[in-house]
Amino acid sequence: MILRAYRAEFDDSEWCVLVHGVTAGKAKARFMRVQPDPWFDNSMWTEIRLKRVPGCDDKPFTFANCQAANFYYLDEDGEPSPENQFHNYCNCSICKEQKL
Repeated sequence: MILRAYRAEFDDSEWCVLVHGVTAGKAKARFMRVQPDPWFDNSMWTEIRLKRVPGCDDKPFTFANCQAANFYYLDEDGEPSPENQFHNYCNCSICKEQKL
């Protein structure tokens, strides 16, 4: 079973989180568990937007893997964030293994 990579965010949000999921619905559920902002809750399920990041399928979200997949977190100026500001919030088995 392939864990597909998604960029997940709330509609009109200024931030996003990378998550893995077997399906888009599973990725949305993971996003709701790991997204860092406590202001959002399950009632906002329909506000979640996903965009595929196929270059990170079945790979842990690391700075190098994301660069290779042409994905960059952007800072407040719209510039790619440096490696020391890269965060992996995904709690899937692949990402957990990489964090050890």
